[in-house]
Amino acid sequence: MPVVAVSKALRDRLGDEGAEDLAKLLSSVEEAARENTLVVVEERFARRLAETESRLNQRILETEARLDNRITEEVAKLELQIARVDNRITEEVAKLELQIARVDTRISEEVAKLDARITEEVAKLRADMSAFKTEIIKWMFLFWIGQLAAVGGLLALLR
Repeated sequence: MPVVAVSKALRDRLGDEGAEDLAKLLSSVEEAARENTLVVVEERFARRLAETESRLNQRILETEARLDNRITEEVAKLELQIARVDNRITEEVAKLELQIARVDTRISEEVAKLDARITEEVAKLRADMSAFKTEIIKWMFLFWIGQLAAVGGLLALLR
């Protein structure tokens, strides 16, 4: 706390005791003013701090609301995209199943045709083999008859 100095002229008029009392009075007024100023400054600071805190809380709430809305929108967009992709996958799976069914049908038809051709060719081979067998048996009988005639001729000569 600063010391209050009373001028000599004032000290002469008031006297030493009056000057001392005046100095004390001025010091106490200054101290009271300082304390009052501190109280006012503290109140202002507290009020400004409360206002700032309130504004910050409001901004935080607004930001949270905006972020919540934005997140909700993005989630909705993602869900829509997922649904589209799911639909496309379902469509593609259906197309693939249809193509697989067509290929399966074609394979079954081709196998049936091949089976019929094999059966037909086997029947032809059997007919050809039967014809060859008949031809061979015919030639065998001719050969045996020729052999019997030759053996019979040899036996007749030898007798």
